[in-house]
Amino acid sequence: MRDSHDVGVMINLIALNSWKHGIQILADCEMSTHVHLIVVGVQDEASGFVRDIRKQYTWHVNVKYGRPKHFRFGEKGFFELDIHGNSHIQTALSY
Repeated sequence: MRDSHDVGVMINLIALNSWKHGIQILADCEMSTHVHLIVVGVQDEASGFVRDIRKQYTWHVNVKYGRPKHFRFGEKGFFELDIHGNSHIQTALSY
């Protein structure tokens, strides 16, 4: 994210898409180049949640900064891990 407006756009996209996909946000951290999220939801909905955020944020950046191409992501563009139990949640939150 380039500036505070971009961070605000990302936060809004996370909120809107979590509602749309029925995802509960346990934690989020917006970094300068990526976002960390800990979410609760059904696998298919979580994938759609991430897909929609990526698509919408890419559109925002392309329009704002005049970029003609999409950002390049890894194969999935995100890392997912099943979390089991309170101690695992606490470890993920501390990361």
